[in-house]
Amino acid sequence: ASDVYKRQTFGSNGLVITEIQENAQARTVLVQPDGLILSGGYSENKLVKQFALARYGTTGFLDPTFGSNGIVLTTINSVDCN
Repeated sequence: ASDVYKRQTFGSNGLVITEIQENAQARTVLVQPDGLILSGGYSENKLVKQFALARYGTTGFLDPTFGSNGIVLTTINSVDCN
């Protein structure tokens, strides 16, 4: 197990949970040189799989200047339901 430093001023007690869709997971995190935080992962439901990015400010709020209110979704696989 690894120790994780939590900045108490980030989100709620150092943690942020962002609901993107019904099944989404963050898989990687990058702190940009300007201090903004980029999280990448995926989102999926029965019909669509999407690459998901979310960008946060230094206090844990989604960056409204990034994508659509801080979130970018790119479809990587879709299933025709007909």
